[in-house]
This record gives sequence, C-alpha cells and structure tokens, in this order.
Amino acid sequence: MRAALDVILEVITEQMTEGNAVSVAGFGRFEVKEHKGPKVDGLDGEVYEVQSRLVPSFRPYPHLRLKLQGRVPEPEPPDPRRPPWWR
Repeated sequence: MRAALDVILEVITEQMTEGNAVSVAGFGRFEVKEHKGPKVDGLDGEVYEVQSRLVPSFRPYPHLRLKLQGRVPEPEPPDPRRPPWWR
C-alpha cells in the first residue's frame, strides 16, 4: 500500500513540476498557481515589488467537500424486488 501511494505522489509531483494539473476522480484536483507578489512600502519610502512565485493548490471535488461536512446522505439500500444484476 505504501509503495502505491509513493508512486501516486511521485507522479502528481512530477506533473505539477511541469506545470500540469492532476485530477483524481472523486477526490480533487491538484494544480499550480502563480501567486503574485505584493507591493511593499520600504522604510526608505520606496515601493518594492515582491517577486511572484508558483504555489501548489488543491481543490476538492464537491462530493468530498460535502462528505467532510457530513452533508452527503448515505446511499439508499438496494431494492430487494429488483434482481441482483439490475443493481
């Protein structure tokens, strides 16, 4: 299990390093965003611009977000009148 997780994390990291977004079905989306540096007033009265940088970002899919909030209802039990192959 640990080896599989290591491989998944390595692939996600590799893709994000190349600037690509990675989606994990039912979980969320990993992507890289540019964080623009703010303008800062220096003590000498000059205005300095902080260099922009790339930051990792994660957006959970709605189902995961709702589940974490406890708002996703449990799936209904299968209808016993339907045959098993219909479920």
